[in-house]
Order: sequence, then C-alpha cells, then structure tokens
Amino acid sequence: MATRGTLDATMVGAHVGPITHAIDARWLMAYAAGLGETDQRYYDTLSAGGPLAHPLFAVCYEWPAAVALRDKTVPADLQPQGVHATHYLVIHRSPRAGDTLHTTARVMYVAPRRSGTLVVSRFETVDAHGDRVSTTDYGSVYRDVALAGTQTSNRQPEAPGPGPDAVDWQEKVDVPASMPRRVERMAARIVRP
Repeated sequence: MATRGTLDATMVGAHVGPITHAIDARWLMAYAAGLGETDQRYYDTLSAGGPLAHPLFAVCYEWPAAVALRDKTVPADLQPQGVHATHYLVIHRSPRAGDTLHTTARVMYVAPRRSGTLVVSRFETVDAHGDRVSTTDYGSVYRDVALAGTQTSNRQPEAPGPGPDAVDWQEKVDVPASMPRRVERMAARIVRP
C-alpha cells in the first residue's frame, strides 16, 4: 500500500464533549422530510410525545461530536481519506421534542487494515437526567493511511448491548444505493450549532 500519511495509535482514548443539543419538533420533522419519509408519525405534533424520531436521527446530534473528534485526532490533510465503514447504533429510548441531549465521543479502537487504518469511535448520548438515549460505535477506514504504533487490542470493543426494555425487531428494508450518502448530507445540513 502506498501511504499518504500515518495516524498514531495513541489517539485511542481521545475524547470530546459533552456537546449539548435541544431537540424540538421542527428538527425531528425536518430530518424525516429530508429523507423523504411519508409515515405520518414523523410529523404528528398533536400526539402526546410529539413527532416520532426517525431511527437514524441520532446522526444529527452525533455529527458535531464526530467532526470535533476527527479534527482533534486526524490531521486535516488525511481527513478526506476517511470512508464510513461500520455503524452500530443502539437506541436506548427515542429522542423526543423537548429533550436536552448531551453527546460525548471517544476513540475506542484503531487497527491496520489492508486498505488503510480503521478508527472506531463511540458516541454516547444521555438526556438531561443522565439516562441513556443512544450509543453508536462508528468506524471509518482511512484509505492508504498507515498506523503508527500498534492496534489497541486483538479485537474491537464489545458493542453496546440493548437495555432491559429492548425490543427484538428485524425488518428487511430495501435501501437505494444513494441513501447512505443522502442520510449523511442531511445530518450535516440539519445539525444545529
């Protein structure tokens, strides 16, 4: 592999946050609309809980932490080499209009890969009472970027498990090839400072 640079394994443990966001009905609805969702539950402001949060809405409040952590750990000239490779999301409870959420991010794991270096970060979000809302393990491969130092362990950290009230649910969903990039663009566009 011809390398374009190196990432240092000492980035493991680097963290940012908490970053705070106030969640409102307009933000929840705008995200769903940006994805083209038609289920009326995403727009129902009259229900007791307000509009339903889209399952991937977490990317909206995680995005500022992702950018801040990347800026803290990856040199600017290597950032364009990052490719979203893995995404494991546990929703402990859906975010709701009126929530104040606090998100922290931490680099959990780095390892060399044939195509570059894998960096896995964990995003943990809690509400104003400190109760868990979501946990995401997000992996990026920095293509053609070598790892200086050694990987953090022989395997990735255990993914966060579902809580005691978890719903065991599976559904096959056909996803258009453009959807992952569309979701990422919408998160970047809809995120609030």
